[in-house]
Amino acid sequence: MHLDNADVRGPAQVSVRLDGVGALVVATGTVSVQVEFVCTRCLVAWSEERSQPFRATFAREPTADEYPIEEGDWIDLEGPIRDEVALSFPLLPRCRGDCAGLCPTCGTDLNTGECPGHPVEEDSPFAALLGLQIPDQ
Repeated sequence: MHLDNADVRGPAQVSVRLDGVGALVVATGTVSVQVEFVCTRCLVAWSEERSQPFRATFAREPTADEYPIEEGDWIDLEGPIRDEVALSFPLLPRCRGDCAGLCPTCGTDLNTGECPGHPVEEDSPFAALLGLQIPDQ
């Protein structure tokens, strides 16, 4: 599974229990996956193992909160498990809480050192904003 800032590597390890509750089948369990994230601030990649509990309900005539019991009386856990794993990922992954990111001008990784500095671009349409000071509220 690949998302913008996360990529699941290798197979998922799934532990599941199926219970019949009336006409429903309730699947509860845990899925563990190895995920490679990319920091949204500095673009550094790192891997970590994530473990996520899941619960899914299956019915022959599913409602909006249920998944279908397929013809031949089988259930497909791939969709519910994939959804739970994807929803457990951070929207904007960061390599660490205090990640300084990249210099927007030269791309220097500000976590590894200081940017050498850049001349002020006077011809920029935003140059007038450099001296702007907003009073504290």
